[in-house]
Amino acid sequence: MPHAKTVLGLDLGVTSVGWALLTTSFDEEGSIISREITDAGVRIFPATTEDKTNAPKNHKRRTSRGQRRLVMRKAQRRNDLRAMLADNGLLPAIESATSAESFQELGDPYELRVRALSEKLTPYEIGRSIYHLSKRRGFLSNRKSGDANEDGKVLGGIARIREELASGNFKTIGQLLSTKEKKRKHFTHRAMTEDEFESIWSTQSAFDPTLLTDDLKMRVKNTIFYQRPLRSQRGLIGKCSFETDKKRCDLARQEAQRFRYWQDLNNLQIQNRATLNWRILKDVEKELLVKELENIEVLKYEKLRKVLKLDDDVRINLEANDKKIKGNSTAYQFRKALKKTDKPWDDFTAEQQDRLIEELFRIDNELALKRRLSEHWQFDDEQIHKLEGVWHKLEDGYSRLSLKAIRKVLPLMMAGKRYDEAASEAYGDHRKTFGAGNSLKLQLPPKDLRNPIVFKALCEVRKVVNAIIRKHKLPDEIRLEMARDLKLTKIQKERSMKQQNENKRINVQAEEFFKQKFNLENVSSTDKLKYRLWKESGERCPYTGKNIPPESLLDDGLVDIEHIIPYSKCFDDSYMNKTICDAKFNREVKRNQAPGEIYDRESQQFFELMERVKMLPSPKVRKFEQSKEELAQTDWAGRQLSDTRYICKEVRGYLRQLYPYSPDESKYVQVVAGGATANLRHVWHINAILSDGDIEVKNRTDHRHHAVDAIVIALTDRWLYQYISKLAGRNRELMKRKLSGFELPWESFLSDVEDALNSIVISHAPTRRIRGQFVEETAYGPTVTPGVYVTKKELSSMTPKMVENIIDETIKELVKARLSAFDGDFKKAFGDETNPLLHSDGKTPIRKTRIYVKMSPDTLVPIRDTSGKEYKYYPLAGNHHVRIYENTLTEDRKAVLVPRFYAAQRSWKPADLGPEWRLLFTLCSNDYVEFLGDDGRLRVYRVQKMSGGQNWQVQLRPLEDTRAGYIPGITVVMTGSNALRKITRKLQVDPLGHLTQAND
Repeated sequence: MPHAKTVLGLDLGVTSVGWALLTTSFDEEGSIISREITDAGVRIFPATTEDKTNAPKNHKRRTSRGQRRLVMRKAQRRNDLRAMLADNGLLPAIESATSAESFQELGDPYELRVRALSEKLTPYEIGRSIYHLSKRRGFLSNRKSGDANEDGKVLGGIARIREELASGNFKTIGQLLSTKEKKRKHFTHRAMTEDEFESIWSTQSAFDPTLLTDDLKMRVKNTIFYQRPLRSQRGLIGKCSFETDKKRCDLARQEAQRFRYWQDLNNLQIQNRATLNWRILKDVEKELLVKELENIEVLKYEKLRKVLKLDDDVRINLEANDKKIKGNSTAYQFRKALKKTDKPWDDFTAEQQDRLIEELFRIDNELALKRRLSEHWQFDDEQIHKLEGVWHKLEDGYSRLSLKAIRKVLPLMMAGKRYDEAASEAYGDHRKTFGAGNSLKLQLPPKDLRNPIVFKALCEVRKVVNAIIRKHKLPDEIRLEMARDLKLTKIQKERSMKQQNENKRINVQAEEFFKQKFNLENVSSTDKLKYRLWKESGERCPYTGKNIPPESLLDDGLVDIEHIIPYSKCFDDSYMNKTICDAKFNREVKRNQAPGEIYDRESQQFFELMERVKMLPSPKVRKFEQSKEELAQTDWAGRQLSDTRYICKEVRGYLRQLYPYSPDESKYVQVVAGGATANLRHVWHINAILSDGDIEVKNRTDHRHHAVDAIVIALTDRWLYQYISKLAGRNRELMKRKLSGFELPWESFLSDVEDALNSIVISHAPTRRIRGQFVEETAYGPTVTPGVYVTKKELSSMTPKMVENIIDETIKELVKARLSAFDGDFKKAFGDETNPLLHSDGKTPIRKTRIYVKMSPDTLVPIRDTSGKEYKYYPLAGNHHVRIYENTLTEDRKAVLVPRFYAAQRSWKPADLGPEWRLLFTLCSNDYVEFLGDDGRLRVYRVQKMSGGQNWQVQLRPLEDTRAGYIPGITVVMTGSNALRKITRKLQVDPLGHLTQAND
């Protein structure tokens, strides 16, 4: 019977969701009657991380907040201690007018600490020595609480101090430091300071037990040495993919370590040098490697070859991605620490080993750990000290599976099965889904999904898909493609960033090469790619072995960029499928063939070819090696259509909950390969719709390009891939030609796409939540002159006007003289750290100086001391919204900007403008307004930016424009009452782009 099928295409990006719903109608025989674009749209939302660093946007503020808390707690601890000592007669009273002078006149604290070990001190001298201990109380680690490299420096410094104390020449750390010329910047341990406290208190209480009581000792000791434990993060651990009620296993466990290296062993392949075929490891080889991996932190491939007695040039498949296999680092660290002791690691039972490991990564407090190791495990001091090192070196993080799941899967992997095979055997067709149920709507993503980028994307997908279901019903299929950045893990992003920087370096090198060699000013991207491939191949053709002279790079008749595996067969247009080639050989011999189809694998020519390409990256070498049989057996369309990376699984699993009763997940939720949309956009000429007729260029300045991708994604299935493959045939260039007979999905396809794009209203997620910096970081001090403040400024970042505002006249003259010697260049004059400006004494370097600054008091936030006196100010950092008022008598309008600092205060109220002024509405970033243009037409804009104080400015931007900053002819700038009156109303938008009037 006649029926219709709907397909939802989703183009997922880091900050966008493009979507398109396509409907295909069929007759009784199953033939297509019609196809149409039912609906389409784009949802834009803010990024959760910084573009360059991939760090969360609040990372800097969170770090600064943590530092402020540390400073505050340190000051509070010292204040509490000083008050306690003063109350008990061990220091001058704090409120005394001479307390500060008396405190300083008590003498050198290091000298007092030494004397306190052997002679009677006055009460104030005792208090001064104890107070000094609180200022230099030493390092106490909370495991994994800080930077690993920094902790390593600290522990190394502690070890050196410990060696000096062990020499027997010094009783305490204070006695040791008193002999050093430089007493600061030495790393000491908390236990050293505690030992000294005990010694001082024991000695002095013997002289006056009524003054130094046991009760006072306990309170003083707790005040000095108490350290707040870290907040437990156990609640943030993700759930297991299979045992969904279990948390993921700690990576420090031996089971997790073994699970990791068995994955590598079962995936590892070695190439036969004679046949060039690849083989998996034999059981006996695995046994040899397991023995190594159990006793080593990492196994490098050089050593692996020696263990298996392989030649140095034998290729290993995993070596292309990493240079080592991680072993059982937990066992390695314990075995190394307990070596040459009476309790070697291998003497413990497996149960004891697991228990000891668990206690080490569960106990976060170093002192508590020491007590446990001493009292329960009966380790001596030397052994405890060595185990402290293990405590710091245990791997942080978690495996992908729970301990229960690992214990089910690992035995199967040890029997030779790959992870996917073992998981399938242990759990069948179990798939991770998020809240599968009967309700036809997406539930909230799991909170234990620790990737913030993916979590944000899933939240926005949920809003869009649920809105589509409410409007149109559940689609029959969902096809999705994800931006590359969304798929990458943190490590992959770091590698990608490193590769991008390398690419930039090579491109600059190429530009310099063509400019110097051929006086070429504008170097095309194709020429840069030729240069890179030319250098990579040793400046010769890998196929013929002929040298390629530099001048040939500019002659397309002499040198080609060619695809190792023909593009028409694999649709791989990436760099790893390209090389440089002699044009004649490429066009007459290679043509549309892979290397394995040109040469007999047993021939001398093939061996010579493989020798020449050894210098190329491993992925390219693998393509050269593929035989005719391997090429014939490869399902290229299938490979392109099935992306099995982690993030794809997460998103597909999330969408899978909409089809809870389907046994075949891939039938209803499909992942489309990234290259598909680019190829189809090109052959269907869709790029021309948004790019002024240019079919080659994708217009990324228009948000609607995400909807274009979504339309193509919805149309992309396996059959279409095969169809385009046949069309491309023997020549990829055929796909670039504007053939009049090329078949579009349906006759009116291009006009339908254009109509759909023209009807789209981009949906920008509003940013009304109060997030971001409240005040700037630079503090300003008061002066006697209203509106004038003082601040410190780096000399290298000053301007000529600032020089005149330098407060210290001597420094001002020195700065002017230095500038004169460097022709007024501030960076040259003051940027060299090795040659700083010196004060008049010829010794003291001047890098910063205080200057006067004029600022409006309204833009500053005052900070008051305990008496209520203002002693410093911080400039407001940004605006949260703008309030639009209208005069009921004159219809004039006025804008009042509200900074984030005041928007966050519930008690704050805007200034009263008078009874004739009424609040029309408020506008935040990405709010929508209907605006009357100079041509008399009403258009919808979004608020992009608001700035200024009394001289306010609000910038509006067309919804589809992706660019930032002011663009003449595009950006609408409102600066006065007349501009505000052109706003006819405020609008709100839903996730699908439907507009309604806002009622605030």
